[in-house]
Amino acid sequence: MRLFQVESITEDIFRIKMPYVCVYVFEGRDRALVLDTGWGYGDLKSVIDSVTTKPYDVIISHAHSDHYGGASQFNEVYMSLPDKNGYLNRLKNDIRPRIMRNALKKDNFPVHNPLFVDPIPKAIKYYSNGHIFDLGGLSLQALHLPGHTLGEMVFLIPERRLLFTGDACTDNTMIYFDHSAPLSAFRESLLNILKIKEQYDTVLLSHAPYQIDKEIVDSNYYWVEEILANRDDQLIIGDNDGQPIYTARDRRKSYPPLQSLGNIRYSQNLKY
Repeated sequence: MRLFQVESITEDIFRIKMPYVCVYVFEGRDRALVLDTGWGYGDLKSVIDSVTTKPYDVIISHAHSDHYGGASQFNEVYMSLPDKNGYLNRLKNDIRPRIMRNALKKDNFPVHNPLFVDPIPKAIKYYSNGHIFDLGGLSLQALHLPGHTLGEMVFLIPERRLLFTGDACTDNTMIYFDHSAPLSAFRESLLNILKIKEQYDTVLLSHAPYQIDKEIVDSNYYWVEEILANRDDQLIIGDNDGQPIYTARDRRKSYPPLQSLGNIRYSQNLKY
């Protein structure tokens, strides 16, 4: 199996898959943009340079190592300002080989290998809510959606009617880390995304299934409301540093299509 697999979403948007995660390349008339850098396992930069010959910026959606791991391959990266402290703290402890173990073994790639690049970037710039990256005929607008992390950003690509939510709003949104935002903040931010619902048709994700119906935002909103009202299934599925991890929807149960689309894994101490 090849380490990197490139596929076209549109004529100017590309997805680069690797074990467990993917990154995106957006190519405008004047320049390009790379969204996330994966684990930092293998030479991602050479793949990107084969996809676009235009100058490009590198943007990190949030401070998790499967998204910033390859940052050192680039001269500078843009990081969400609210994730700054979490990012710098996690750079001190490289946990990638441990958390990648199963994903790599599944695809027959070695775990302890010089293919891992240093996750520390050469330079960091910071961007915030509302920032627009104008590529010329194609643009990405950063929208703050705290929950999975404090500073997670999603991106509206209006010209292609797409919304990238990465890990922020998925079929299995995870909000149980010590650097996650409260579920109440997640709910309020989802309302802001729902206000622009008529501007996108499809949602892009960082992990399988990689893209999903736009109703995923509505589904996450439904489940966060249920959690905050103590009406969800409250099924314990594991723990994080000794704290139980709950899932809002028990997948063994039957729900209508909207409710069945999304789910949230959460910690009870992150409600407010």
